[in-house]
Amino acid sequence: MAERRLQATDRLVMFRDALHVIGEDPTMRQGAYFLLVIEPAKSRLTVGSYRRSELAAGLQQYQEEEKRVAVTTGDAVLVAADSLSSLRRAFPNYFGDTQTFVQEMTRLLA
Repeated sequence: MAERRLQATDRLVMFRDALHVIGEDPTMRQGAYFLLVIEPAKSRLTVGSYRRSELAAGLQQYQEEEKRVAVTTGDAVLVAADSLSSLRRAFPNYFGDTQTFVQEMTRLLA
């Protein structure tokens, strides 16, 4: 089944949870760039933040993570945002409240 192969439900939940991680950590809120590494097979989400002056370090880490998860069903994304609200607006499909959608998809796939 495509959902299991793509791990769509797990990905949606992890992306949604990433915003909570960023919002709860005061040092993350100071970031201008956010590196999200999602590994559904391991049920793992890693979030890193970088200030504007740290873009080169963020890009280097992104490239390393992208290579590492390329052999799995994981994803690595580096996104820029001035604030949490702009991050939400830029990526509503990842960070919106997907709870109702995930519940309905789970029900339909059962």
